Amino acid sequence: MRIVNVHNRHAGAGGMEVLFEAITNLLRAHGNEVIVVERDNKEIGGLGAKLSAVGSMIHSKSAKAEMSSILRDQLPDVVHIHNLYPQLSPSVVEACKEANVPVVMSVQDYKLTCPTAQHLRHGKICEKCIGGAEWNCAIHNCRKSVPMSVAYALRNTVTRWRGTLRDDIDAYLCCSRFVADLTIRGGYPADRVRVLYNFSDLPDAPKKTSPGDYIAYVGRISPEKGIDVLIEAARRNKLPVKIAGDGSAMPELQSNLPGNVQFVGKLSRDALPNFLMNARMLAVPSTWYEAFGIVCAEAMAYRLPVVASDIGGLPEVVDHNVTGLCVPMGNVDAWADAMSSLWNDADRARNMGEAGRTKALAEYSSEVYCERLTAAYRRVSKSSNAPAKLAKAQA
Repeated sequence: MRIVNVHNRHAGAGGMEVLFEAITNLLRAHGNEVIVVERDNKEIGGLGAKLSAVGSMIHSKSAKAEMSSILRDQLPDVVHIHNLYPQLSPSVVEACKEANVPVVMSVQDYKLTCPTAQHLRHGKICEKCIGGAEWNCAIHNCRKSVPMSVAYALRNTVTRWRGTLRDDIDAYLCCSRFVADLTIRGGYPADRVRVLYNFSDLPDAPKKTSPGDYIAYVGRISPEKGIDVLIEAARRNKLPVKIAGDGSAMPELQSNLPGNVQFVGKLSRDALPNFLMNARMLAVPSTWYEAFGIVCAEAMAYRLPVVASDIGGLPEVVDHNVTGLCVPMGNVDAWADAMSSLWNDADRARNMGEAGRTKALAEYSSEVYCERLTAAYRRVSKSSNAPAKLAKAQA
């Protein structure tokens, strides 16, 4: 197939950028032709450029012209949207509609239902903007910058009024059922919402020869990740915990640490396998709506049971009492007890780890993902017969 992959990179490259590159490489490795259309927010510098970016969030004449040219010259089977903001905008979807080329959109966060894409308001879960009340973002200053909060609220409001992302997307590929349900609640057509779980290059990990020496955390160190809950739970049960991630944004977490908790810094991809293989379990104590939780799938591939908060997409990855434990969000006592129960039952932890690897290979491998993604492409491409229509229009 010939696919146009569209993405606006965030200034601080994160999981969405990693996934975008992985999907592009995966599609090419399976014989597909992929044309990449990108913008990078690192290019936005100075007040003038920032003001221009605010306008381009709503409409970008240059992005639409570029996309129209690519569609005319390349005759793709499908366009895959990953992120449009702020430099691309729904204008590229308008170009696809005019050219009769089908569009699928990856839904990896909550931009469709929350102006800040997180459903967080000053550190607390919030759903006030769902269904057409985007003005709450401005009123509550959710970006902690009045101009930014107003701009984000305006972007989502105008996009909803125009209906481009509601009417002209052929399939929404949501990374979890939780995200899919929120998308539908936000007014997007249920018959076009699909669940496509994320993937990782899963290792050929050997069976564990020892239970593991510590409880591992891997990921971003930020308030919504619940690191404080994990630390307090470890203070109560006295179990060894190692936290991997860049802690510079929250130095206060490392003051008055209990002796059984250690911050080990941000790990390279090469160092991560050894860190996981020597752990007894993975802890994911998030206090927000995690959309999926790729670290859970990766840990499960290493035969680690996972203890995770019972919110967002996490319970879809972690089957309670099968591949790990789902614990009430933010409940320190429940977290301390859950960690202790697995630590003190090696057989149970080992069985959960084996079940986790089985599930990871069946659901989250690159091969499974590629098969499901290309099937989604074929469905929308077949229904629209895009290249034939475009060729006819050119004639």
